[in-house]
Amino acid sequence: LREINPDAWRHEYGGEAIGSGGEVFQNIQARTITDAEIKQMGFVYQGVDFGFAVDPFCFLRVSYDRRTESIYLLDEIYKTHLRNKDAAAEILSRGPEYNQVITFCDSAEPKSIVDLRDAGLNAKATFKRPGCIEYRIKWLQCRRIIADPKRTPHAYKELSEYEYMRDRDGNIISMLPDANNHCSDALAYALTPVIWKKEYGGA
Repeated sequence: LREINPDAWRHEYGGEAIGSGGEVFQNIQARTITDAEIKQMGFVYQGVDFGFAVDPFCFLRVSYDRRTESIYLLDEIYKTHLRNKDAAAEILSRGPEYNQVITFCDSAEPKSIVDLRDAGLNAKATFKRPGCIEYRIKWLQCRRIIADPKRTPHAYKELSEYEYMRDRDGNIISMLPDANNHCSDALAYALTPVIWKKEYGGA
């Protein structure tokens, strides 16, 4: 953590006040990710957090470099009122490589996963267990998250602004709000084979 996210390390272990102190992802970095850079990336993953009327359907395509423990946000779909079959069609329209990896989805919506499969997308349920949300967040906090705001504007905004909850006196508490977390969920689902390698068995 000290090398990957020095601000978080100083805050957690040194007691320093960094930023507001409430940011969940102090390890996010904004920079341009070039097409040439993407062509050199070897491990690509995809995830979906379902939504429709109020919450958006969120799809993320990412790459993870195990050597540098860096996550690269490469592409996103972030829309409301997007039916599952239309979402699958939009993902598939972006290129054949988008169906050459498994798209891991929220396991709480098995019917939606079937809809994506029926539309031709290689979709599968993510792994979950009690306490998995906190575990996934801690795992993501210990990696570099590199986002190109032009490629993934919603993911960059959500991850940058996501904060721990506060009590009525304004003090930070170690609880994650169940709001504005569509991109963090989709990111965690995408990385199912990495985060849950032992439990899931890889992919």
